[in-house]
Amino acid sequence: MAQENEDNPVIFDRDGDLTLVVGSGKQKALVCSRALSRASLVFEKMLNGPFRESNPNRGHIGETRAWAVELPDDEWQAVEIMLSIWHGSVHLVPHSLDLETLYSLLVFADKYDMTRSLAPWAKTWQPSHHHHRNAGALTSVGVAWGLGNELALGCLELHFRQKCSIDSEGRLLGPETNKPIDEVAAPLIPEGFFEHIKATRAELVAKALKCVRKTIFRRGIRQVGSGSKPACYCSYQRSTDGSNDTRNICHDATLGRIIRVLGDTQLLPYLLDDTSPEKLPYKGSLDSLINDLSKINTHDIPLKLHLKARRSSPESCNPMPTLVRKIRGWTSKDSNSCLTDQMRERMAEQRRRLGFTS
Repeated sequence: MAQENEDNPVIFDRDGDLTLVVGSGKQKALVCSRALSRASLVFEKMLNGPFRESNPNRGHIGETRAWAVELPDDEWQAVEIMLSIWHGSVHLVPHSLDLETLYSLLVFADKYDMTRSLAPWAKTWQPSHHHHRNAGALTSVGVAWGLGNELALGCLELHFRQKCSIDSEGRLLGPETNKPIDEVAAPLIPEGFFEHIKATRAELVAKALKCVRKTIFRRGIRQVGSGSKPACYCSYQRSTDGSNDTRNICHDATLGRIIRVLGDTQLLPYLLDDTSPEKLPYKGSLDSLINDLSKINTHDIPLKLHLKARRSSPESCNPMPTLVRKIRGWTSKDSNSCLTDQMRERMAEQRRRLGFTS
């Protein structure tokens, strides 16, 4: 790309009539105002309408005045790429872009209504799902939305639903930065995207904890006076001596292990009868919840407890692995998407502007 110098402008047109002053670094660029007007209706109105950025020499007789327009909120890297495209220096346009630069470029293109200018390079700039997930939350979502990539946006929604936690004030925290993301206003972020993720995460956490609570208090601990059958985790129906001693010992050992691990992982307070999500919201991510529940195993409970029952392993009576698989299935389903029909139509239009077939 062209050399950058804050004192001397980067020349995109030797006969240029307009100097752009870009970004906080005030990088200057000598450009052709007509090229900008042809490429963007926003620039057309800004440079030729009744605005302060318009040509000061229009209708002026006498010495030519310097014409400069400041773009303080735009990123120089993005502006430089776009100016190269508009002035025919396509050999200067990079074949690949990192996600941050691509995001800035898409923001700039959207701001000045010039997305179609990116069509020849859009497919080669399309990042993989891996790159999306390893970038910052706002950047990755903005790129997916800006490129009209519905599949990537759906994968990101699922990713953040599983990975995001909340802080003490109930704000959604990004998995990479651990900073609030649901209250941040940023370009190219679909309206209500992170708010929907926050609500869906809360619903799934409550559902998972309810299932764990049921496993412990309804199946593991029989309520006094309930009239229900004696609670028992042991999967063997009858002992060789005709008694329930072996099954009861197995049940007690399994229940004790579950309670102990829930205490060690600090999950037990969320499972008490008088605990509700409003009183004591779980702050961790869905992934951390599942990982903590996966720590509950009974394979090291003495095997002799099961010899009379002719069982090969105490782990066969542990209800948690099945429950964890069930919860993991809920959280990994691409359901309850935040994408509305209007949002899908907008993304389809964006794909058409960028030259994608669908």
